[in-house]
Amino acid sequence: MLKKQSAGLVLWGAILFVGWNALLLLFFWTRPAPGRPPSDSAIDDDPASLTREVFRLAEDAEVELERQRGLLQQIREHHALWRQRWKVPTVAPPAWPRVPATPLTSRDPHPGHCL
Repeated sequence: MLKKQSAGLVLWGAILFVGWNALLLLFFWTRPAPGRPPSDSAIDDDPASLTREVFRLAEDAEVELERQRGLLQQIREHHALWRQRWKVPTVAPPAWPRVPATPLTSRDPHPGHCL
């Protein structure tokens, strides 16, 4: 009975996941991109505006790469700090004193000869 319920739960979870992603895809697909002109037909008519658009996109890409380079540098700095913080000391642990154990039996199999 438990397997049947868990299989149904997994199926409903998969349906919900796919449905939610489909809604998000439709929502973002119908939204205009930020910074884009409302109609692309004006760009197709004027080659100079197409050139300006290409330069603008190149500058946007350059700014984004610089931002990502800065983030990567911060990650590297924090990684070095974390590695120093979590570095395991190489000092050997102190040796525990040994307590001698006295054997309670002898090699003789007879029980009368035990201590």
